[in-house]
Amino acid sequence: MVEEESFPKSLGIIPDGNRRYARKEGLTHRKAYEKGFEKVEEVYKWVLDQDYIEEVFFYALSTENLKRDEREIEIIFDLFNRKAYDLYESEIMKEYDVSIEFLGREELLEPISETIKEIEENTKERDSYKLNICIGYGGKKEIVDAARDLKLKNLEFNEKNLEENLYTSSSIDLVIRTGGYQRLSNFLIWQSSYAELFFTDQLWPEFSEQEFEKAIEFYRSSERNFGK
Repeated sequence: MVEEESFPKSLGIIPDGNRRYARKEGLTHRKAYEKGFEKVEEVYKWVLDQDYIEEVFFYALSTENLKRDEREIEIIFDLFNRKAYDLYESEIMKEYDVSIEFLGREELLEPISETIKEIEENTKERDSYKLNICIGYGGKKEIVDAARDLKLKNLEFNEKNLEENLYTSSSIDLVIRTGGYQRLSNFLIWQSSYAELFFTDQLWPEFSEQEFEKAIEFYRSSERNFGK
């Protein structure tokens, strides 16, 4: 029998490659992003099929992404306002009792703020699994915000207090990034400090269950000694 500790309990996903997929397949950005949104639910079903993954962090939109062409951001927000409801109202999310929380700077997300509030409110009583969606999010900004909170609360500046004032104090066991690039791109840099990193050349809309399983096997074969 495989020890439970050899499986990841928390998973981070960086879904890169939607725009390159559009160019590759001759699709509009909207159509490619639609496929990307659909892939989120598909991948999360694979996650829920594994009993050991309790929490997932999905990098939906960074603070840097918000500097892209205005029309592209409008497409993403419009799709979010429609597709996010499909996700949280889906039968599998209800069956597995999944709560959804959004991590990021709320002031950057006005066009989708009502959708965010409604989803968080309607899923807050679910407590079996947790899906965190990082949107309008930047890892450096999260740490700056935590440091500012310590100052406002007049708390001692130390590692424990800083961690407790981050958007989330969870640590990540495994980060999967699609699209071929091997970097974190400002994704949960504190929480991922000892994460195993799995990079795949598959673009996000093409990400397969076989590649997901390969990432899990990569984690299981890794020796995790946390610097000891």
